[in-house]
Parts: sequence; C-alpha cells; structure tokens
Amino acid sequence: MHLPDVQTNRAYPLDSLPQEFDPCHLVELNLSYSHLQKLWGGTKNLDMLKTCKLCHSQQLTEVDDLCKAQNIELIDLQGCTKLQRFPATGQLRHLRVVNLSGCTEIRSIPEVSPNIVELHLQGTGTRELPISLAKFKGKLMSTPHRCKSVTPELVQAIRASKGSIVLLSKSYASSSRCLDELVEIMNCNKELAQKVVAIFYNVAPSDVRLQSGDFGRAFQTTCIGKSEDEKQKWAQALADVAYIQKSKSTVSIR
Repeated sequence: MHLPDVQTNRAYPLDSLPQEFDPCHLVELNLSYSHLQKLWGGTKNLDMLKTCKLCHSQQLTEVDDLCKAQNIELIDLQGCTKLQRFPATGQLRHLRVVNLSGCTEIRSIPEVSPNIVELHLQGTGTRELPISLAKFKGKLMSTPHRCKSVTPELVQAIRASKGSIVLLSKSYASSSRCLDELVEIMNCNKELAQKVVAIFYNVAPSDVRLQSGDFGRAFQTTCIGKSEDEKQKWAQALADVAYIQKSKSTVSIR
C-alpha cells in the first residue's frame, strides 16, 4: 500500500500509521519529526523490525506496540516530549540501544532488556529505575533532574514504595534536589527498613562516602550558602548510601 511521503524534509503528517498497513517485512521504521500520536491499533507482526527511530515526534503519546518487536535492536525516542510511558523491554533479548533523552514526561522506566549496551535518560523526568539496572553493565547516560526541591508528593511516594534505586554519578551532588531526595530515601531505609540499591556510575564509592575528588568538588559547590544542618544531613546520607557498597545491593559501572 502507499504511505504519505516521509522524506526527511517532510514530516509524516498523520497521527497514526494506516490500520491496513502490514509491517511484517518492515526492518527499519524511521519517522523522525513525525506527527504520530501512536503507531497503529491492533496486533501487528513486527518480527522483522530491527530499528525504530521516532525522535522528535512531539505528539507521540504511546509506543506500547514496540514490546511486540522481538528482534528489535535500537529504539530512538529522543525529544518525544509528550511520551508518558515506555513499555517493559525485559523480554526483548536483541535490544541494544534505547534513547529516551528529552522525554520530559517519562517518570519511570520499567524492566529493561538485560542485553542493552546504551541507555540514554538525559533530560527525562525519571523518578524510578527498575531493579534490573543494578546489573546493568552498559553505557548509562543520565543527568539529575532540575527541580529545586523535593515535593510533598514525592516524599509520600518514596515512603510508600518498597525500596529505591539510587544512581550516583560524578555530577549527582551538583543537584541539591537529588541530595534532599537521598536524605529521605536513607531515612526510609533506617526507619522503615526499605531496600536501597546503589549504582555507582563512573564514580568510586569512597569518593561518595568522603565527598572527595570530582564528586566532592561538586558537593562543595552545592553546599555554598547552605546551613550547617543541611550540609551535615547531606554528608551523612552520602556516607550511608556509599556504605551499601559492602552489601550486595550495589554495582559499579565504569
């Protein structure tokens, strides 16, 4: 069947692919900057699909169909600013690269494929990471979210959860919001016996514990103008989460 012109200088104009479109032989789907809101309705055969590029499709709200693509290797959804959820990909054994950078409405990431080598989360609104990331050995690209303070809703969500995954990088301590959130997480660890999994990405647990090296310099910058009580709470929370290294609830990625 005929599809509207989808050359790079003409964005795909419809809000979904035609229902009668059969993707059974589709290997690459490249509709960047499209007007898609979803791919299509109903069950489709996606066994041949290996690459899906829908980056900067700013009307896109769901991509649940992709979890049916058993042989997919790359999913690029960068800049899909209305996308609110990403499907679980734990069963997609061939998936290697997922790019969700700039997907500002995504708040949590479900289980990911154990074979992923690159996971891009820069600029997302991510609050929750899957427990499977504790065994992740690929390239994780992430930056702290920029909210200035921990909201009461987030505190309630942390206290109601069964546990938390803390992703610590060299720039983690540059965000006062991340440090405030960590204080709450470690309080719940002590008071409610909540499980905490610490992931150290390109940073030594000792630098986190002692606030030394590049991590320490970022921490000292964030501490400028803060009260001694606030700085002490942050330092104690960092020491506590770094101590988790001595348990099995940690992984270092370099």
